[in-house]
Amino acid sequence: MLCAARIEPLKNQLNLIRGLKDSEFELVLAGQPAPHHHAYAYLCRAEAGARVHFAGQLDRAQLIEAYSSSAVSVLPSRFETTGLSTIEAMAAGVPVVCGAGEAVREIFGARAEYCEPENPQSILEAVRRASNKPIELRKADAQWARHAFSAEKIVRELIELYASIQDNI
Repeated sequence: MLCAARIEPLKNQLNLIRGLKDSEFELVLAGQPAPHHHAYAYLCRAEAGARVHFAGQLDRAQLIEAYSSSAVSVLPSRFETTGLSTIEAMAAGVPVVCGAGEAVREIFGARAEYCEPENPQSILEAVRRASNKPIELRKADAQWARHAFSAEKIVRELIELYASIQDNI
């Protein structure tokens, strides 16, 4: 399992650790503590068991390797529309687990597994569901993510947005 995010309370690594540390899963936390959140990172390290590993900040090549060797990408955020790491993981064919916010559900629909961020057991159950996702659905999700978040599509939508703003001025 991989969580690629700054270590901070909003990203919710502590409940992720609590949910997975005594499970059958290995967890890798990739990222540095966010500014002013070193005490939270310390608490995460204090609660982590032997199956939780802190990888620190990964460069692009290392992050690609981490995705390719991960069974599931987990970002059980308390508040987030979506994380770039979630999109990157999905585009790499890795099943994803997200917090249960409505905006996240609107973006990913049935392509993601959802958890209640405040409930470590809910996080574990979502990880278990995601880890059993069939390969054909993983491939379909990857294709969708690569198309939905392609640079070309984003640029085209921004141009359309700016054009609509100019038309209303």
